Amino acid sequence: MDEIGKGFYGEGVAATDVVGFLAENRGRPIHVRINSPGGLVYDGLTIYNNLLAHDAEVTATIEGLAYSAASFIAMSADRIRMFEASDIGIHYAWGGSIGNKAVLRDAADWLEGIDEHLLDIFERRTGRKRDEIDAWMAGNVDGTLFSAKQAVEYGFADELIQPKDNKNNRVHKSNALRIAEEKKNQMLAKAEFDHANARMRIVEISRGG
Repeated sequence: MDEIGKGFYGEGVAATDVVGFLAENRGRPIHVRINSPGGLVYDGLTIYNNLLAHDAEVTATIEGLAYSAASFIAMSADRIRMFEASDIGIHYAWGGSIGNKAVLRDAADWLEGIDEHLLDIFERRTGRKRDEIDAWMAGNVDGTLFSAKQAVEYGFADELIQPKDNKNNRVHKSNALRIAEEKKNQMLAKAEFDHANARMRIVEISRGG
């Protein structure tokens, strides 16, 4: 699970790497595979803006989790796909500050400005009312997590990826084949029984004649 932005040890997905990759692949379709808890908001916004400006189709597939910054990065895609067993989560921006009351108020204003950016992104992509999205970002504690089915319903995704042949399907197919085989054997046994009875009747008729 990759975080957005480079960490202390160099882990994570940096905006500079994504921008460079997109520059090297101008005019080519891009497939963004997402499984991320989020990360640095400005790295996320930079990635979002550059994917949005890419000059070819962008497809995003959420393979596990798209939370926080990863959720709005996904909104840059022309088509957003989610596996049935995946989630997307949105919330208000986080931050920390140390200082007097003026510094803390300034930090709160800065966070509110970021929240406005996020509201713009989600409103534009989903077509939902701004107040509704704002309530989801607030959530009961810290934001709202949507299942893939809910995400498609509310406009955060376009397509639900159905499993091609999961374990349950294989079990159903196996049972269906077993039942079909049993029916075939029953029909063959009945046919053999009927044939034997017919031969016996022919013999009896011959003897009687």
